[in-house]
Amino acid sequence: ACISSTTASELGNVCRQRLSEDVYSLVNQPNVIKYQMQNRGLLNSRPVLKIALVGQSNLSLVEQSLQKNLKSMIQDQRIEVFTLPFGQSYQLILDANSSLWGFDPDLIFFLDRMEDVYRRNLLKDIEDSDNEKLLQYINMIRIASSHCKGEVYVASLTYSEKSLFMANNCSGKVANLKVTNTQLLDSLSDLSNVSVIDINHWYIHFSGGEIRDDRLWFIGKFPYSQLFSDYLGKRLSGIVLAESGRTIRLMILDLDNTLWGGVLGEEGIEGLMLGGDYPGNAFKYFQEVIRQKMDEGIAIAIASKNNEEEALYAISTLASMQFNNSN
Repeated sequence: ACISSTTASELGNVCRQRLSEDVYSLVNQPNVIKYQMQNRGLLNSRPVLKIALVGQSNLSLVEQSLQKNLKSMIQDQRIEVFTLPFGQSYQLILDANSSLWGFDPDLIFFLDRMEDVYRRNLLKDIEDSDNEKLLQYINMIRIASSHCKGEVYVASLTYSEKSLFMANNCSGKVANLKVTNTQLLDSLSDLSNVSVIDINHWYIHFSGGEIRDDRLWFIGKFPYSQLFSDYLGKRLSGIVLAESGRTIRLMILDLDNTLWGGVLGEEGIEGLMLGGDYPGNAFKYFQEVIRQKMDEGIAIAIASKNNEEEALYAISTLASMQFNNSN
């Protein structure tokens, strides 16, 4: 329905009535949400949400960040995080009676780096024969997949820091990231409860300083700096929220210089930038991303100081608008 003016209480009554008839009535693609809710297992309905962090390095800093973020984000459910002791991950995975499987995790995160998998401090020292270590790592993931009742997330393999040997590493047969990650993905593709995280994407977008702190590595075998450990814990928290059904339900957006370039009230529709060359193409791309979120079940609202009639007209008539009355 199109509502031009109403009170919050009246709008609430309409929404409650529709939700009482169909809980998915306000969702753009209800079948997508129904599938996700059914296949994610509704982890938030359990009394305790259990998460295991698996790695051959010391992940206690990441655990602290994860605990802190989840405590602030999830307040209606108890959270327990189990971090495997340093250097014991393979041993605990292989032992069906270990403390890991006694913990009975709902979610497992494998957070090993290239250095951890190949057990080499310097990646230039990796040899062709070390590929057996990658196969062993893949086997650990497959065993964990068979034990875990929920999802297993595996960080893709990448370099933990820039190195003088980077050029040599990239040209090597085993250390080549593309080849290694392709082998990792292909070997896990038949496991329905295993997903691979592109951790290199997080590396690229981390702007808080150094990813690795050699001082922490030599003191306690911590693979990452304190700042990146905090960042990684926050990113993992987002995955936990999504898995437990605690995702964003509503995005409230401005119009001017958000959904389109320019200010409608000052420049008119003709002066708005949307589509075409830069910067209009950037705003169009942003709208495409928002449209994808709508298809995933997230509602979109507008909060703008523009005149309502002019704003609705612009939304309805701009050729490159990704969501208007016709869409």
